[in-house]
Amino acid sequence: MYGVALFYAFGLLMLGSCTHGAGHEKSLAVVKVQAKTVLPKEFSHSSAKPLHVILPPKLIENSYIKRSHAKWRDGPGVEFQIKDEILNQGEVVLPLQAVGVWVKVLSVKKVKIGWVHYQTLGKIESNTKQFNLDLNMLPKVFAVHQINQAFSYPESAPLGVHIEKGMIFSRLLAKQDKVLVYIESTNSVMWLKKGDAQ
Repeated sequence: MYGVALFYAFGLLMLGSCTHGAGHEKSLAVVKVQAKTVLPKEFSHSSAKPLHVILPPKLIENSYIKRSHAKWRDGPGVEFQIKDEILNQGEVVLPLQAVGVWVKVLSVKKVKIGWVHYQTLGKIESNTKQFNLDLNMLPKVFAVHQINQAFSYPESAPLGVHIEKGMIFSRLLAKQDKVLVYIESTNSVMWLKKGDAQ
């Protein structure tokens, strides 16, 4: 609970709110993600990923809760347990995955994940503010085979790469035919074809 509270307080500070954490003697280290592609010399399976990143505008999609006192569940269906906490009207969430009429969301305020009915959400659009996020909370994709071509962000220009089969990336955005992933060694992003990373 202490770690969650500290992360939440720091996240609010990065979003421009004033938060005073009594007893918090040091802040969490974060890495600011570049809103462009910077390819590393080589892609590594290193697990030394920064826990928290600051995402600038337009790198992820967000929405908000449009119902008052909205319920959310542990899974995509009414058969799953309702969480003890409610989602407040206007609360910012990040849509992570859709299964039928259910959407998996990350509450930026609560730093928790759950499922809501799609009618609970307002318009889904690119973020206009920066977000401080825990990479562990984001969806993951992996290379289903060796990848030799990626695409730059934001231009979508072809890039020659060598990504081994099985390499895992944190996914920021998912479009119809491609996904935007985070490159840990350069703190930047790139597009991969959906057929290459799932």
